Amino acid sequence: QRPVSGGDLDLTASWADNGDGTYTYTFEDPIPADYPAQANALGEAPEELIFSYEGGWGQQYTDTGPTPLDNGTYTVIAFGRRVTPTAGEREPIVTDTFDILLGSADPLVPYASTVDTAACNACHGELAFHGNQRYGFESCIACHTAGSQSEGTTESVDMRIMIHKLHNARNLTDLPYELHGHGGLTDFSHLLISSMPGEAAECHECHVTDAWKNPPLRTNMRTWMVSCTSCHDSAETMIHVDLMTVPGTFEETCTNCHGDGMPFSVEHSHATP
Repeated sequence: QRPVSGGDLDLTASWADNGDGTYTYTFEDPIPADYPAQANALGEAPEELIFSYEGGWGQQYTDTGPTPLDNGTYTVIAFGRRVTPTAGEREPIVTDTFDILLGSADPLVPYASTVDTAACNACHGELAFHGNQRYGFESCIACHTAGSQSEGTTESVDMRIMIHKLHNARNLTDLPYELHGHGGLTDFSHLLISSMPGEAAECHECHVTDAWKNPPLRTNMRTWMVSCTSCHDSAETMIHVDLMTVPGTFEETCTNCHGDGMPFSVEHSHATP
């Protein structure tokens, strides 16, 4: 399971009426063979890309060029609405996702998320962004993948990084925290979840599994680095994280001190005062 976020596809397509109330919609552009560049990635050459995460989750280039899509389960997001031809009235946006298999993979393996829309809606009411055209957490992660960045900035909008920073912005070391949106560059440095005793350390309020206590290790991503340094963003912390990673690999030794039952476990460090 790896996201394939990138530029807009050519929407030129053909419709076919299946005769049973359903239609087949075929894009003119096929699914690419390689991972496309992420949204707003700088430049076209590998050395110009800030968030390449070589060999890792959602990455689009290595030192030798683009990498082929992996065989596996992919999630497609679809959204749209009908517009009345005469009056130009628009119905509310309808958003949905569905899984497909690519290559020789079988069976479908749904995305194992540690967060879901219900958890977000507990505070947000109804999670909807980009002019209320995207609904639900499952839609967000279709584009907010590793390698995507905020236009005109060097800030990542990878969901793991962006969400942690937004909910804990006032406690960040590297300020201001600014992202580019529909209204231009916005400073989010004032944000903080002040309604909970532990603020953003109340991990269980957003995460629907216990994975936050001991982030799962991956062979293609520095999981602890991406998640933890989004809030613990000082230069000193980054040096520590690098020292605890086997050079030239994605092998992190964070669990030696921060794993379950350890003196500086994530659960202990994030305990509500």
